[in-house]
Amino acid sequence: MKVPPNIHEDSYQELVSAQKEYRNQEECPRLEGNEEIGQLANRFLNLGGTSHFLRLNALIFDDTIKNIIACGYGSHLLEELAKFEPNMYTHEYAVAMFVMLCNWDLTPTVIINQQHQNYLDALRTATIALFKHLFRMPYELSQFLVLTRTTEWTTQYRLTIIMWYMEKTEDELVLYTRYWPIVGNFTHLKLWKLCKDEFVDLSHYLRILDLLERTEIYGLRALPQIKPVVDIMGARLTVFHLGKYRIVRELKRYDREVIEALLNDEHWVEQASALNILITRKHYESNINIRQDIRMCGLFSDAYRRMCKSDTDISHRVCVITGVFSAESKKKESLMLESTDITAALMEDLMRNKNAKMYTSHRPMNLVGFYSKYELEMGPLYAWQHCKYNPRLIFECATRNHIIFDFFVLVCITSQSIPVAGVILMFDNYKRLVNSNAKFIIIGSDSLAEYEQLGDRQDVILFSGVKSTTYHLVKLYMNL
Repeated sequence: MKVPPNIHEDSYQELVSAQKEYRNQEECPRLEGNEEIGQLANRFLNLGGTSHFLRLNALIFDDTIKNIIACGYGSHLLEELAKFEPNMYTHEYAVAMFVMLCNWDLTPTVIINQQHQNYLDALRTATIALFKHLFRMPYELSQFLVLTRTTEWTTQYRLTIIMWYMEKTEDELVLYTRYWPIVGNFTHLKLWKLCKDEFVDLSHYLRILDLLERTEIYGLRALPQIKPVVDIMGARLTVFHLGKYRIVRELKRYDREVIEALLNDEHWVEQASALNILITRKHYESNINIRQDIRMCGLFSDAYRRMCKSDTDISHRVCVITGVFSAESKKKESLMLESTDITAALMEDLMRNKNAKMYTSHRPMNLVGFYSKYELEMGPLYAWQHCKYNPRLIFECATRNHIIFDFFVLVCITSQSIPVAGVILMFDNYKRLVNSNAKFIIIGSDSLAEYEQLGDRQDVILFSGVKSTTYHLVKLYMNL
């Protein structure tokens, strides 16, 4: 029996034994298709859900994952979580999986019998070993506290929270507690005091208590020799959070030089997202708690332009379809953006792929068919997103000419003006006649209506709403 990484062998063996005993009980629900558990776990960890419909601006617990746990296959999910490497785009889904495995979510499982209780207890004990691996940043701790806000504060629960503080260096504690002062509904000081009773040796408790108190009063001056921000968080994570938090106030010359070097790095530009940089810049420019640095604004603008002009070599053959109607566009007050600005940035990300093409029908120039951004020398895609063609006709053209695409991506603001049923019918016809492995992605920057007729299909996915990480989530879906 191979023990997953970062899991204690004894606790894992106990879980496997308790799980087996529970599944032998008549009361244990039966699970069909348990060979798909790994795929479903990876889909949730990368996208935040297992169904065809994902609401990106709302994190919800997944019924399919909860059912797998209820049927006694928690160790299978634990194995996938242990192997998973969360990043700035997917960390929240790893936190949600952790909470479900611990049975600490808002609607905990009703206990059937003693064997069921033993199984859930063993699953929680084995899962907690992953806390240090998954919970590194304060917003991950905050999300954990929000998702477990109805959980009883047992010793095991308090010790899990204590682990987050004990694993941090002084530099990390001061920086994180200063610029993420609220976690869940608690200040760090209040949360730490709630854990006091779990300490036998108060020296550790008092050391961190003193640091939290000084940080609350003096800010970063609580640690005069604190390291530069980019040395604590890393340049990529600092840039990712630059627009949202007042952490930018503490950037020194060294920090800015490192950030500038990153924004000018060709490899980073190739991997980064135009949508992410646009939203980060707008968060930064609209942040009333800081004095904006004109040079920093310029660096973001330059990085955005370079991304739009650069290409990425992605192996997937993608057909990008625009369904953007200007009449549906709304102003995003907090970002000083329109819906069409967001869809244009998303189109820029999608069309940077050398293998991405759009349909065009420009007969005077004898351009009818599918062309890449580089073949048409498109320039900025803000105007091109309004060059709409009926999606059904695009599928019909691709089918008639037997043009191979791995993915079709339809970008719109809402689905109100999109004949979804007819489009999916044409997609199914394309799969039947051209490429049975093709997949269809629909992205609504503001919202999409659920389409229940899709059922459990995994080849069609709807992203409702857009956030700064949307393009990275689309890439993750393509690579699943």
